[in-house]
Amino acid sequence: MRVDQRLESQLLLTESVRLKILRGVQVGSAEAKVRFLGVQDALHSLDVEGDGYLDARVFLKKFLRRLKSPLTRPEREFLLEKLRAQSKEEEGRNLIDYEQVRLA
Repeated sequence: MRVDQRLESQLLLTESVRLKILRGVQVGSAEAKVRFLGVQDALHSLDVEGDGYLDARVFLKKFLRRLKSPLTRPEREFLLEKLRAQSKEEEGRNLIDYEQVRLA
């Protein structure tokens, strides 16, 4: 059975992003949580309003760059595109619903 090449590409990107997020973020504290719990803590610490949304620039510069396994440009663009599709724009700000970062 032949799979559509675009679909196969999306599946590969999804799996690659998922694995890199599972590896966690770089942290300075020895008490920091590991793997996905560390990811959740990092995202919650950046969310000063506590509403589950981050500005896209903050998400990119303060979170994605702290991943232990950095995303490639295509992976980063793929993830941001998917998150933006599920998010909202508010008062001229491009907000990302970071709670939509899933592992499946």
